[in-house]
Amino acid sequence: QRASGRGAILLRWGAVPDASHYELEVRGQDGKSIHHRTSRSEFQLSKLMPGVYEYRVWAVDLSGQTGEKSSVWQFLVPEKGTLKVPKIRSLE
Repeated sequence: QRASGRGAILLRWGAVPDASHYELEVRGQDGKSIHHRTSRSEFQLSKLMPGVYEYRVWAVDLSGQTGEKSSVWQFLVPEKGTLKVPKIRSLE
């Protein structure tokens, strides 16, 4: 997956029956992890610095039982300004 040039990405996964919420772990290239909690099967991340990130998600039921953690997925936040400057061909 690829984030926008503004450092934002919408992560989505399949809903799990009987899940009350999901726990999401996002790890940057620096190795630091950030944890998020959401009741939806998607989560919007923003203000990310350029680089490669990994994430995984797991479901939690009403009694607090956690499901198995997903595989680790990756996404890229590109450098800002990756578009080339247009060349002017002529002026009229």
